[in-house]
Amino acid sequence: MNEFAKILCDIGAVKIQPNDPYTFTSGWKSPIYIDCRMIISFPEQRKRVIQAMCDQVEQFAQAGKIDFIAGGETAGIPYAAFIADRLGLPMIYVRKKPKEFGTKSSIEGRINPGWDGVLVEDLMTDGRSKEMFAQSISSAGGSVKRIIVVARYDLFPTVIIEQDVRSLVTTREIIDHLIGDRVVDDNTSHVLELFRDDPVLWSSRMGGRAV
Repeated sequence: MNEFAKILCDIGAVKIQPNDPYTFTSGWKSPIYIDCRMIISFPEQRKRVIQAMCDQVEQFAQAGKIDFIAGGETAGIPYAAFIADRLGLPMIYVRKKPKEFGTKSSIEGRINPGWDGVLVEDLMTDGRSKEMFAQSISSAGGSVKRIIVVARYDLFPTVIIEQDVRSLVTTREIIDHLIGDRVVDDNTSHVLELFRDDPVLWSSRMGGRAV
């Protein structure tokens, strides 16, 4: 069993609505929603998650230099702060769109030309926002070499991302935990199985995105 699947379920970060599915920004319908923002309110679980993400950063750093940790507005910011502080690295964060006043920058913090970094986020659905954040960093003179997220919706089609993407847990692993450990009832288990086995078909049948 994936320990992070259990952590997310134990703190109530996994929401399930089999009959009234969630609609993601990308248009996909899902009976399961993962609210990784909740982790920041649980010190012990947060410590374990941050340590695992730091381990990923350090593992990657063995193959090349890491000059900064970046977080995306808004959910990725606390993760970037925790990790950058623990590893003693500079931190930046990336806005979803440039400020409309002052510097009109999309990057907060200092990034030097030629710097290589890691983008950390809470969640990845189809990868579009991660691609946008990486492009903003590239435009500022830096480069994202790896993306690390807490949870990844590995069931939906994703955009092609240049960077290596790592996650602590996937939706499939969370569903397997919910069903295997009988965390949910039989009816909900059946819905989750149908979704897991063909998420695109399930989404289209529930009025969501189909392609």
